[in-house]
Amino acid sequence: MTLPAGRWSVPADPAGLARLQRDAGDWLRRAGVADAAAGRVLLALDELAANIVHHAGLAAGACFEVELSRAAGGLLVRVSDAGPPFDPTAMQPVAARAALDEVTIGGFGLGLVRQLARSMEYRREGGRNHVSLCFGLAQASGAAG
Repeated sequence: MTLPAGRWSVPADPAGLARLQRDAGDWLRRAGVADAAAGRVLLALDELAANIVHHAGLAAGACFEVELSRAAGGLLVRVSDAGPPFDPTAMQPVAARAALDEVTIGGFGLGLVRQLARSMEYRREGGRNHVSLCFGLAQASGAAG
């Protein structure tokens, strides 16, 4: 039996981030995704979700949408929010700093997401930002999926 897609409407607050990690992690285990691959998916998802919570300027009580689904040879992650237009694929990677004391907080998350995912796409539709990530995955041995 094929596992249905995981879909969540996530409150745009820190508690929502924690619940998303728990729920998405549970879905990935049920989907038979190997631990290392699941860790990469969860890290990328957390980076995108944290950007929404901390930078999208959503109203109190607002939610963003997340979907995880199996795709041919991998996994698709879709995230959408009603914040102002923001295309993460247009962001330039942060340049490496020569000295540790020159490093500032911020700006590295989207570069990390690009490294973790096989692909990242963006579109603006219906007043919402839509980001899709594709991951190549290996099945955990003996798991259903």
